[in-house]
Amino acid sequence: MRYQVIVELDGVPTVVQVTPGTYQDKHVWLVNLDGRQHMLCYLYDEWMQRNEDDLTPAQVYAIGCAIENLQVGHQNTAMSLSKAS
Repeated sequence: MRYQVIVELDGVPTVVQVTPGTYQDKHVWLVNLDGRQHMLCYLYDEWMQRNEDDLTPAQVYAIGCAIENLQVGHQNTAMSLSKAS
């Protein structure tokens, strides 16, 4: 299922599409931003991106916070993310 979240990136509210997925048995989020796809993963109590992605740490944090606050089915994703990592 694809979700849309509004995130303030570089001072500008931006609509970002996020899709949950898996990569090498890890729970990841595919993020569509500016026509490019990025992959974020919640590991060791922080949000991380792939080496080839070029998001700034502030962008990764802002998108990660939006994903954590996203309500999926009646369960907050932050709880399910911490269980999955």
